[in-house]
Amino acid sequence: MFSLKGDGVNDLLKVNLVGIKNLRYFRIYNRWSKKVFETSDAEQGWDGKLNGVFQSMATYVWIAEGVNNYGNMVHKEGCITLLR
Repeated sequence: MFSLKGDGVNDLLKVNLVGIKNLRYFRIYNRWSKKVFETSDAEQGWDGKLNGVFQSMATYVWIAEGVNNYGNMVHKEGCITLLR
């Protein structure tokens, strides 16, 4: 769950890099397959905005790819719900 209440708790969605030494990308898409966020910087996270506009409460798809500590490519994906 991801909430944008401005209370400092779960206000920024970041990728979890346990076992990953190099993040290739972290992308988030809305239900119409429009990319709303992308980064290759593990310190950056999505604040729920696209072009400065807060996105609607909905379920979003995330996809991440990186290289693990053994040099193998790792690809993960899932869903996240944005709440207000």
